[in-house]
Amino acid sequence: MDGKLKRLLVHLNKMLTAQGYTESCQIDMAVLAKIGKTSERNKLSFIASKGGLEPMIVYFSDVVGKSSLGSAEVKSLGELMSPQYFDIQNAMIISKISLSTQAKTLIEGLRIRLWLDIELLYDPTESVYSSSMRNTSLKSEAMDGVRPGLCPRMETSDIIARYYDISPGTLVLLDRDVMIPMDILEKEQYIRLAVSSRLGKSR
Repeated sequence: MDGKLKRLLVHLNKMLTAQGYTESCQIDMAVLAKIGKTSERNKLSFIASKGGLEPMIVYFSDVVGKSSLGSAEVKSLGELMSPQYFDIQNAMIISKISLSTQAKTLIEGLRIRLWLDIELLYDPTESVYSSSMRNTSLKSEAMDGVRPGLCPRMETSDIIARYYDISPGTLVLLDRDVMIPMDILEKEQYIRLAVSSRLGKSR
């Protein structure tokens, strides 16, 4: 396993933990073989869950020689999600390339998210140059008296919203550590209202 893939797995596991996933189970290679997925990358696929609840298939796509992830790969994932195999309605695709237009159409309305390898090679909640975002939370007690309609928006296509899997309509409290001149650390809090992306991009 090369260094980039190891770094990807570290950040992926950190992100899943931030989303509340606490357990994982590798998908049996025999099952992957039945749908024709036998590469070393395919074998990294696993099922994550939140204490045994809300299972999600994390599928490592491995498409060679193409510029985009086509409908065939999405259909393979659909097989794993079907009652024939795991009967799970929630999935995440880890891919080196973005979805084709046809593949985006296929996953519309489904609980399937795409993360590119390049997006998982770093932690978007931390920065060595300016500020680090920590302890992002959905603290309802901090929202007393807040009028959602007056809150600044955060689109669900935003990298931070995707990182924490924030749904539209959610009020989010962001705790941010900000470095100001003279190397002084200052803490700031922001409240944002999560809204669907205006651009309608697939997550």
